[in-house]
Amino acid sequence: TIRPLQTLLTANRSGMTGMNTKESERVKAAARAKLRKIQQSTGYRSFFNDPAIEAFGRVEATAFAGRPLSGKA
Repeated sequence: TIRPLQTLLTANRSGMTGMNTKESERVKAAARAKLRKIQQSTGYRSFFNDPAIEAFGRVEATAFAGRPLSGKA
């Protein structure tokens, strides 16, 4: 009974949470597409102003922090 628990703990520590790489990439691609659409909308800058983006960027370094998409996330 200890062996499965150790496997589970090791998997969680290594970042394996049940989502395989293909699923993860598919989720990221969907998020990028939504971000691209939001960033191109006319009201984007009224909601995501520079101070808000900077504040969130302190805790999240990717495009998901409100920065322009660079093709990576």
